[in-house]
Amino acid sequence: MENQKGSKEKWKNTFHKILAKFSYVMVFVYLIFSLILLLTSKFSARLEPIQRYSVGGMLLVYSLFRAYRIYVSQKETTNEEDE
Repeated sequence: MENQKGSKEKWKNTFHKILAKFSYVMVFVYLIFSLILLLTSKFSARLEPIQRYSVGGMLLVYSLFRAYRIYVSQKETTNEEDE
């Protein structure tokens, strides 16, 4: 019985590590794409400047929000492990 519990905990920890890494990658992707929209004119042919700046700004805010949520989640997980 204890072997199953240890196995489940190990799988759960591995899953959380993979999910955390994926979350970091997504924050990076959102951040890079927002900076491309805000600082370059690569999408000028497809988007009006107001659209580019609006979408870029929203992506920037969203990437910062996601980074904050990851930080809070990591902090909570660390506190739970310490107890």
